[in-house]
Amino acid sequence: MDKTSGKKKLAILVSCVALLLAAIIAGSMLPASKPAEPVSDRWAVVKSPSGWAEARGAPNSTSLLLMQINNDVKVQLIEDKGDWIKIRAYNGRIGYVRREFLRCL
Repeated sequence: MDKTSGKKKLAILVSCVALLLAAIIAGSMLPASKPAEPVSDRWAVVKSPSGWAEARGAPNSTSLLLMQINNDVKVQLIEDKGDWIKIRAYNGRIGYVRREFLRCL
């Protein structure tokens, strides 16, 4: 084997390793896909004395406020969490609303 052919093989090997590392890095930068929320055929409407209910990121009143949902707006019920219900709003966003502010349809 002469020097030129050895350099070509080394260059090809280095290129392959670089491509492999780039693919690994790019794959690790992609966001992990979340499992889909279960589909439910249970629905409710918001009914609150204030005229709207807060949807939060977790089932507690100190978690991040995601949105406010007006009274009489229909939401899909996903999961019961005690005093909180996990809902899917009309815009597709998922949040937790206090049970007392929902009336089942």
